[in-house]
Amino acid sequence: MAETQELTPVHDLQFWSLSGERVALSGHIALKETAHRETMLAAVQTMPRERFGIQRLTLQPEPAEITGLA
Repeated sequence: MAETQELTPVHDLQFWSLSGERVALSGHIALKETAHRETMLAAVQTMPRERFGIQRLTLQPEPAEITGLA
């Protein structure tokens, strides 16, 4: 996922196979406080499904200031 002004890199990222063709992903994303926060979160959640075919996706947004990744 590309870094933007509103989004810092994903951390605590985990992938696993649910079956031969089903993949799951979980991770934490550090979002900076902006007016575009909801749009950024939706885009970050959509891209892995569309680009990599990930069926099960859980991304936990966190304030970038708290994670130390700001």
